Amino acid sequence: MTERSRRRWAERLLRLFPPAFRRAHGAELVELYAKRDAAFLELVWDLSKNAVIVRWDEWRLPQTAPRQKQRHGGQPMESTILDLRFALRSLRKRPGTTGTILVTLLLGIGSATTLFTAVDRILLKPLPFDEPDALVRVWWRPESFNQRIIAFFRDESRTLSDLAGYSGWAFTLAGDGEAEEIQGAVVTTNYFDVLGAEPALGRGFLPEESEPGSSDVGVISHGLWMRRFGGDPGIVGRRIDLAGPGRNGVSVIGVMPEAHVSLQRESRWQAWLPLERPEDLEKDESWFLSAIGRLEPGVSVEAASNDTIRMARLVRENMYPRIPEEAVAAAGAERLDRVIVGETRSYLALLSLAVGMVLLLVCANVASLLLTRHGERAREIAMRSALGAGRGRVVRQLVTESLLLGVAGGALGTAAAGLAISAIRPVVAREAVHAAEMSLDVRVLGFALLTSCGAALLFGALPALRASRTEVASWLGGGLRATHARRQGFPRLVVVFEVASSVVLVTAAAVMVSSLIQLGRVDPGFDAEPALIVGVNAPDSRYKEPPAKRQLYRELLPRLERIPGVRAAGGIHLLPMSTGNWNFPYVPEGMTYAEDEPLPNANFRVVTPGYFRAMGISLLSGRDFAPSDRDDATAVGIVNETMASRLFSGEDPIGRRVHIFSPTGPEFVIVGVVGDVRQHGLDSEPRPEMYRPLEQWPLGRMLMILKTDGDPEALAAAAREVVRSVDPDLPIVQLGSLGDFVAQSLSASRVVSALLVAFALLALLLAVVGVYGVASAIVSAGVREIGIRMALGASGDRVRRDSLRREMIPIAAGVLLGFAGSVFVERLMMGTLTKLVAAGPGLLVSTSLFVTVVGIISCWLPAGRASRVEPTVALRFE
Repeated sequence: MTERSRRRWAERLLRLFPPAFRRAHGAELVELYAKRDAAFLELVWDLSKNAVIVRWDEWRLPQTAPRQKQRHGGQPMESTILDLRFALRSLRKRPGTTGTILVTLLLGIGSATTLFTAVDRILLKPLPFDEPDALVRVWWRPESFNQRIIAFFRDESRTLSDLAGYSGWAFTLAGDGEAEEIQGAVVTTNYFDVLGAEPALGRGFLPEESEPGSSDVGVISHGLWMRRFGGDPGIVGRRIDLAGPGRNGVSVIGVMPEAHVSLQRESRWQAWLPLERPEDLEKDESWFLSAIGRLEPGVSVEAASNDTIRMARLVRENMYPRIPEEAVAAAGAERLDRVIVGETRSYLALLSLAVGMVLLLVCANVASLLLTRHGERAREIAMRSALGAGRGRVVRQLVTESLLLGVAGGALGTAAAGLAISAIRPVVAREAVHAAEMSLDVRVLGFALLTSCGAALLFGALPALRASRTEVASWLGGGLRATHARRQGFPRLVVVFEVASSVVLVTAAAVMVSSLIQLGRVDPGFDAEPALIVGVNAPDSRYKEPPAKRQLYRELLPRLERIPGVRAAGGIHLLPMSTGNWNFPYVPEGMTYAEDEPLPNANFRVVTPGYFRAMGISLLSGRDFAPSDRDDATAVGIVNETMASRLFSGEDPIGRRVHIFSPTGPEFVIVGVVGDVRQHGLDSEPRPEMYRPLEQWPLGRMLMILKTDGDPEALAAAAREVVRSVDPDLPIVQLGSLGDFVAQSLSASRVVSALLVAFALLALLLAVVGVYGVASAIVSAGVREIGIRMALGASGDRVRRDSLRREMIPIAAGVLLGFAGSVFVERLMMGTLTKLVAAGPGLLVSTSLFVTVVGIISCWLPAGRASRVEPTVALRFE
């Protein structure tokens, strides 16, 4: 047939189609069939068959009003309802794809909503103080201010309007129930004024209440007021049995609001007592306070830091010349909210990066799935266009389906986030303020809705626009599969992004897990398993004098040691891995220091005889403390290996004398050397340390260690009974496994590691789904090509290799991109997190190879399916 005759017959056969179709696509079809080299019967068959299909779909598919009618007075609500009904029907027809998309959205939006809740409560919620952005923590020899320096800073500062001092403290509360230890703080009387915090009931401190003899007043927290005193409004003015430094009871003058927070994230303060002013401020050598200041209006934190260094230098020059220059250089100021959050901010930033990548992976993966799905619906889309639907109408219908998926996925993700928040709230509450308030509120629900709808538009718009470009003539002419095969650029880019993100997240998780494993192999210097901690705090109301404290532990320790199953028992006032620390300057015998020369410092610990044996700390030389080392005997002490090596450079330290605080301060004779203990964490090197016996340095608060061969928790009831037999009102401040206590020092790292591993596995799963989906789509689109190649003699192995090689190109690009990102992320983690150990190139290469192998496996099945295509079936496929 000639081109002219084909054109004439096409125009006649076109009358078989509906009028709307002829008006929209008649000229296009005539041109297509006129230029197509086809026989007469083939032309008649093609046009007749397609005419039947078009008329069938016209009857079956919902009618779409012409664009002009919609523009001039259509029914938007009816059209929207029609879109929703059709979207529901379309999604229901493909339950596998719909379910995969919903599960993917559930995981992505659920994890994003959970993390947003944590970030919102911990980082974004302002501190409950007046103008919290003006509050700064002032650093000067960390934790080592005294009242003299605070007064000097307050008077000399050019950037602070006021400065207050505080120190965390353990108080004993008796009466109105069982005696207990509560955490609190001793503070300067201007503490609440500097914070801008007003008591909800009563008042704060008056300046004169810092005078000795006038400081027996206190402010309690809302939680303690409700828990211990039943919310009694008559609590103000009531005297309670609260024992603290120099107090045997206090009169309650105020109750803080429920939202008030403590300034130490590791403890929840429940009481505040005024700090007594020394009789001679010029001789104050206490060195145990922290400081908080309020900036002058318009002053920046950087200016306050520079001013703090200036004042620290003045202190060194005029007041304490022995302070090292490094301490002056380390002085500064930092926003209070950053100090309270601490390293939790870095952890949340890392998790936010991980969740953001997972959410983008979810969007990219769903977009790829929808693009493949829309490609499979090309015939339907072409038919809707043939029936008069414009491109905008088609896009709106497809985007409606995406929004429906997004809203459903958001609802499922929000429900999952609620369960996740309930699960992690108790763990996170130990590490950060406001974490106990984590819940699904209006802000969180708004975030979830915005995220789900935004993700829906993000992953639905591009596939919808691409699908709407379907050409009716190409569909009728059998060219859609070739067109679909040419549209694999976007899915391949998705694969590159998914693989790169997987490499980065797997590497971050591997770095965290590797660091935990390496820290777990570090020898802490003591044996934490199995042992029970029994902590008691002797209140000053009955044990104020040193002889009373000595007599208490003379009775208590032997009784605890006689409990069946206890192999050894001993006590210490600060356990290894605890947050508190005593650090004192010292002067060894035979050494002299100039008046402006800094003195060496060492950790200071008070222990009982038997402590080193109970903890499994090795005695390297000399002897342990003995019951005979009493207050009327020679003052003795034990030093650790690090301190002995620094002091005496290989000489025998036994019998040498050491002065504490100054060359004329209290002295002791070294009677033993013990092994080093990592007191401040597994990631901290041992420091010089000196131990003194409890008999010669009596304290009221001690933590007893009971070593056993069995379950330490099984001794808890017996230990409690022993304490009650010695003093029924003696508060038990801690009772639990020593191993659990040590494990808490890495609890935050473990939680973050577990979450990163979960996100990395999720990213890897999404990458597998994405790679497999794209490879399968390409194989399906290229069935005709594969059949022709195999008909021409290509073997199945050759087809499989070619398919694998084609799909490995985006995987290799993703691995290389991810490797570069992993190097950057590892350096970022090492710079912001303190408990990490450098991963090294081996770990980075291993994770990249791991993701590469996973990618190859994801491509293997589609490639194998391609190699099994029958040539005769493939040639009839179109």
